[in-house]
Amino acid sequence: MTAPDEPARPPRIPPAAITPAEWGLILVLVAIQFTHMVDFVIIMPLGGRLMGELNLSAEQFGHIVSAYALFAGVASLAASFVMDRFDRRSVLLTMYAGFTLSTLFCGVANGYGWLLVSRALAGAFGGTAAVALMSVIGDVFPPEKRGRASGAVMSSFAVASIAGLPAGLMLAEWFGRGAPFVALAGVSVGVW
Repeated sequence: MTAPDEPARPPRIPPAAITPAEWGLILVLVAIQFTHMVDFVIIMPLGGRLMGELNLSAEQFGHIVSAYALFAGVASLAASFVMDRFDRRSVLLTMYAGFTLSTLFCGVANGYGWLLVSRALAGAFGGTAAVALMSVIGDVFPPEKRGRASGAVMSSFAVASIAGLPAGLMLAEWFGRGAPFVALAGVSVGVW
């Protein structure tokens, strides 16, 4: 019951159900975001190993870490001027393919220069894929479902930190510094 000076609230309408096909799309988008996030967070814990095995200085390692975020931001900004000219699915698949190859190159890089270029490319492709992913959510899901779809995709960051990071570190311990990137590229091929 409302007080005399309070306006009556409209009845709460239950949210529209997400269909099985929409859940399938959400799971693919979650997998894409998960791989992108694991690739982003895995580099810092590998710092000591990378610096030792590749004879990197702290400054060089800092450049490698920064390259990912810097190029993700620059590429996303540049893509914002042209992305709407293309089909969202095509952009997402193309950027994710570039991300997958770049991540593989991170795993096989044998020196500072190659690792720096590989991380920059992985950031550029991964960042642009993340933007395309959010655009897909905006295009496919109506407003009453968009929040749940976005929330599911954004939860992949937490899962990447909780599950992906320890798994990547175990792979590095067992098979070497490049193993997390090679494995991540393999997973990304399956997701693609």
